[in-house]
Formats: sequence, C-alpha cells, structure tokens
Amino acid sequence: MFKTFLAAAGLALMLPGAAAHAEDPKTPQPKLYSVLFYADWCPSCKLLDPKLERARVKAELDQQPVLFVRFDLTDADTTAQSELLAESLGLSEYLERNGGKTGYAVLVNAETGDQVSRFTRQMSDDAIGMAIKVALAL
Repeated sequence: MFKTFLAAAGLALMLPGAAAHAEDPKTPQPKLYSVLFYADWCPSCKLLDPKLERARVKAELDQQPVLFVRFDLTDADTTAQSELLAESLGLSEYLERNGGKTGYAVLVNAETGDQVSRFTRQMSDDAIGMAIKVALAL
C-alpha cells in the first residue's frame, strides 16, 4: 500500500493503506513544499513553470526532501482537485489566502507551515534552485 501524489496534475490519489504507509518511519518526509499556483491561461505560469522544472534538474532537487506541488486553478474541476491536495498536505491556508492568484510559487517549511521563499517569473532557474538548497540547509 502506498500514497501517490499526482502533483504535476494537482491531484491526490489515496489508496488503501496509504495512511499507514505515511506514518512508517522508513517513508521519507518532505522538509519543504514548493507550491506553484498555476493556470493554463496564465502567461506568468508559462514562464515560471519551466524555470521550476529546470531548477529541479540542475540543482538535483528531486533527490532532496522537497515535494513539488502544483495547485492548478485553471477551472472549477482542477481547482477542486487542488483544494483536496492542499487539504491532504496541510496547505489549505495557502490556497485560501491566495484568492485565485496564479503565476508564482511559494516555498513552505513542511514542519512549521511557514513560508520560506517566493518565486516569480523574473527569477532565473539557478536562483530558484539556490534558494531551495539554502532553505534545505537551514
């Protein structure tokens, strides 16, 4: 039994036994959440999303305790799925405070829920990767 997050699509799928697996001490837990507020119609999203992807690869962040999450606010269906994902990760406050805005990402301390950083389309993929690495070192 396992827990699968379809973060790229902004979906969460809970399978039988997922809760037990999540509490297993051998299961790695994220130290940070990188949360992208995205919509298909958002020009800023189309610039930021590939930068986040390049940062993940260049800085080898997929090997780090960072969970990359996309809250897709494109339409009512994707927003509803993003609300479920936010609830399951304890990030509902961020989605509610967001007020439907898109085109940015926040880096959140998974333990405290505090925002560590904010990423916009003006940042380079190297700057994003470095900010995440610095936050991981804290």
